Amino acid sequence: NFKSTGSVSGQGFVNFDQRLNTAQKPDRLTNYANITASYLGMPESDESSATIMLADALGTAVSITGHGSGTYSRDEESLLLSKNKIIQVKTSLKEGYRASSFSLPRGRSINYDSKWSEAQSAKNRATGASLIERYMYASRIDRNSTLSLDKNGSTLASDTSFEGAGHVGTLKRADVNAAYPSRAPAYESQEDYLGSFNVSTKFDEYGKNVESSRSASGVGYAASDKRIGTSQRSYESGTGNYKAEDRIQTQTNYLAKDINASYGPKKYNYTPDVKVHLSQKWSEGMWSRSGSLPVKGSSSSEPASFIGEEFSQADYLKKNTTAKGLNEMDTEAEFSGRAQFRSQYVKSGNQTKNEFSLYDEYIGKYKINHNLTLSGVARFDEPHLSISKVGSLDPAGGSFINYVITLVNDGNRALGPVYVLDLFPPGTEYVYSSLRPTELASNSAQWTLVHLGIGSSSTIELKLNATEDLDNLVNRVQARGGYNDEWVSAENYSALQLNWLSCCPPQLRTSKTGYVDANDSMLVHYRIVLKNRESYVMAATVTDDLPDGMMFINSTVQPSDYRSDHVKWNIIDIKPGEVKVIDYLVRALQDGVFVNQAHIETTTVNGSDYAFADVSCQVQIGSGFNSGTDSSWQPPACFGLNCTQQDFGEDWMPCYTCGAVEPQPLDTSCTSCVPAVGSDSDIP
Repeated sequence: NFKSTGSVSGQGFVNFDQRLNTAQKPDRLTNYANITASYLGMPESDESSATIMLADALGTAVSITGHGSGTYSRDEESLLLSKNKIIQVKTSLKEGYRASSFSLPRGRSINYDSKWSEAQSAKNRATGASLIERYMYASRIDRNSTLSLDKNGSTLASDTSFEGAGHVGTLKRADVNAAYPSRAPAYESQEDYLGSFNVSTKFDEYGKNVESSRSASGVGYAASDKRIGTSQRSYESGTGNYKAEDRIQTQTNYLAKDINASYGPKKYNYTPDVKVHLSQKWSEGMWSRSGSLPVKGSSSSEPASFIGEEFSQADYLKKNTTAKGLNEMDTEAEFSGRAQFRSQYVKSGNQTKNEFSLYDEYIGKYKINHNLTLSGVARFDEPHLSISKVGSLDPAGGSFINYVITLVNDGNRALGPVYVLDLFPPGTEYVYSSLRPTELASNSAQWTLVHLGIGSSSTIELKLNATEDLDNLVNRVQARGGYNDEWVSAENYSALQLNWLSCCPPQLRTSKTGYVDANDSMLVHYRIVLKNRESYVMAATVTDDLPDGMMFINSTVQPSDYRSDHVKWNIIDIKPGEVKVIDYLVRALQDGVFVNQAHIETTTVNGSDYAFADVSCQVQIGSGFNSGTDSSWQPPACFGLNCTQQDFGEDWMPCYTCGAVEPQPLDTSCTSCVPAVGSDSDIP
């Protein structure tokens, strides 16, 4: 471990070099095998070898160099911890150029005349990320920077004001474990400046994703090129006055940019003997694409789309563009020059072909408002968010549990922001996720997605470590998405049964009632009631399969999934003694007697046990009277396993009878009855 703090100020010449590295040797292991045999007195032999990389040995590295003459002030803190491959560097410096001379004995002197150069580079070999900040030939540099790396991710926050040449580059590889990258980087950014500029950069890479933002302003030459894999690109270049802000989130393919630039020729003196004259009108562009558009004359069953815009030969450009995913781009622009807008969508099937192509071109001075959305298929004619969660034990064994959380915007409104909250099972701890959590606690993690378009989906991978010997694991997740100052929510859970030989299922009382509406003889009101009779929190999934001739309308609890004849609710927090009520409306399409059945699966949040049940209700439509029945179910006290833990209470039965006796329904009462005070049937 290493820690250093330092402060220096003065005038003269400075040469600075600092290197930090957490890599270890060896970084790979090679195993050799040799076989030797003899046949008829003749020797035979063969050999082979296999090499594996050691991920933990790759580590992280930071290099900081600088030199120049003039006035100089620097404060710096450095930290290196071998555990978790942590390197942290915090720098604050001010540099001003001027010639400097130092006297030597016997009338001699050393003269320095060097403009300032500062470079900070970092490599995170564990996550496949690298970044660099370099400022050269600078008359002045005023910079505050915080750099942090560990084996899970890297962050950079930098504010720099300078007059000279500047370069900022960041990279995130998609195939971290490959010795030779075969795919395009998950994210790549290159920025170059020459002149007088203020640049603020924030870069955060974690897991498989990147969040980045930038604010730059100044006079001179500026060029920027940012790419998200092969799916999105944003770029601009030119000379003159320049101001730009952008924000990128690779998890949701969100890309937003605001630029205000005007053309003017510029010149800069690198040294007293080297001068450059630059004159380039502004060019700018953004595009998003999904899939691969087929070659002309061919067809593809996979859908492919392209949305792009480009401005060129611009004397001035004032523009705000937001790409909310790969299927949407909104632009407001005012410019003098040339603008091109192109959009294309292609999908070919066996007998059908869906295709459209749009192209607009403008030359001159214009104000343009251009919004284009290629909407996905909305399953629901209302705002709706679906979330699923799949858990599995790590294939390598041990105590790790892998989860995959998938969010789908299957409603008719784009959502943003979207907050995802995962509640860890008791006895587990956070290890890793593919997206950096915005909030992380001992028992939960929360992520923020900027935007989720119609038909779009987003996946978050999560790894937990079981710190205790557990029978079962119940991991719960919640999501909220915003639209027009309103919110839509969804929740779900994953239950891993590690020990199925359980004893006593949770005591959850369930009932279902139904009656025909007094004003509409084809409208049926249903109510499902769940009461937690235990001292711990439960999670439940309620699935109602409507009979033929009935159609779901709506419910007081947001369904996780529904169709005309099928409704599903996920409830992840039924507290001890709490009663959860689901009221929903169904429309009958014809007269008759309808028997409606709901299937209920429940599990304890602490993972101790689970149970399931079916409740039903019968209503009659079109006979001139309203009819409704309900049913309740309660599991027996014992399933005949681990019976020594029973307390032999009033409801105890011999274990050998548990599997042989059908559970009997509890007493039921009409919906208008008032329960006796103090009774256990206190359900509305």
